[in-house]
Amino acid sequence: MIVLKIEEGKLQHISDSDIVKGELKFNGVYSVKKPGAFYSNYLRFYEDGHTISMAGVAAPDDVAKNFHRDRPNEQGGKYHYDSEGNIRFILKGMSNVEYVGQVGENVLYLTVYSHVTDHHSRDLYKFTLA
Repeated sequence: MIVLKIEEGKLQHISDSDIVKGELKFNGVYSVKKPGAFYSNYLRFYEDGHTISMAGVAAPDDVAKNFHRDRPNEQGGKYHYDSEGNIRFILKGMSNVEYVGQVGENVLYLTVYSHVTDHHSRDLYKFTLA
């Protein structure tokens, strides 16, 4: 699988062998803010396999403290690891968004695909402790 890293301010392709492997963290959120966007996308994982997502303008440390699965109207799903060691999940809500990628050290390298809009992107999500 090809994933991404940031080099000189731009996302660059890297291979699995270049990733410093990490463990999925459950005590905070992973976030990405795309260039030109006024909001960030957030992901939170739970040890029982649940995953939730939201978009917001708050700072990652504020979201990490207040974003939990008991909040209504958040997209959710279940994550798992495939036979190649990739993390995979589909978040369902107003749209179905599929994620696949690698867990790095305090980051997620994810390919994101919307089944509603047919849009895909490759994103680097950074971890923020709650």
